[in-house]
Amino acid sequence: MGSAVPFSNFDGKPAIAAFYAQSFLVPGDTQSYTRALGYLFLGASAEDGGALSSGSIRKMLIGSFEPEGDTPAIAAIFLMNPEVSAKRLFVVLVDYNVNHRDTVQGTLHETFVFDASDAALAGKQLPLMKALSHQVDGGCECDYGKGVEFVKFKTAEKVRAGLRALGY
Repeated sequence: MGSAVPFSNFDGKPAIAAFYAQSFLVPGDTQSYTRALGYLFLGASAEDGGALSSGSIRKMLIGSFEPEGDTPAIAAIFLMNPEVSAKRLFVVLVDYNVNHRDTVQGTLHETFVFDASDAALAGKQLPLMKALSHQVDGGCECDYGKGVEFVKFKTAEKVRAGLRALGY
């Protein structure tokens, strides 16, 4: 894991979202786990030239995406309403392979919706909107031994439609 996605317009500011893997140990456990860490690098505003130069970049934590039985895979990231501060959202879709012997196999799809308003961008970390995230969360598209249970929100297109239906 390790990816970066540029955004050409983040309220007039160029931005790059970067995700990388971080291995860690849990006290008392000998197994190594991997989480994904996401950062947003914001450049100067359009009025300031809009360039991503070393002196004009500000780093913000997006979040830490912990393992859920497997290493998290960043499936998609996108902005909703980039030009409207009060409704600007930064969305991260994370997938996990689920494979519990003889009980559950499939993919867990999680949705993380962050406040990306101007006020939120002034901080050091994007605030997670837990209740909104829950409303468009994918869930487990898994086989529990009786066939696969399909989920509604597993792609960026479906999550965007769900957020639009909620007024975003």
